[in-house]
Amino acid sequence: MKTLEEYMATVYPITIYPPIDDSGYFVEIEDLDGCWADGDTLEEAMEKIQQSKKVWIECCLEQGWNIPEPSDFRVENAPMRFMIPIEQKLAAKICEQSGNPEDFIIQVLKEKLENLS
Repeated sequence: MKTLEEYMATVYPITIYPPIDDSGYFVEIEDLDGCWADGDTLEEAMEKIQQSKKVWIECCLEQGWNIPEPSDFRVENAPMRFMIPIEQKLAAKICEQSGNPEDFIIQVLKEKLENLS
């Protein structure tokens, strides 16, 4: 089993949610269920997520629980993930158009980009 220091040196993908209005940033390590942080600035949120990661891993080590390895996010041509706020009315229209909103948004973006060329 890895040590705390080895886990802390392990790079996990961090999802960053941009602020809505003046709410600040929310970040999470999805591979470590429930490991999240927030901050008024992105820098503050990123500092706090490292503290949260440490506490999360310490707890798992103390309890003898499994700590997952990070998702493979460095694969060439891996999909990028965007988290963007969408107005509730627009989100409802997107859901009405498709059973899979992500696929619908990707298709609309592809069509728009093809028309730009």
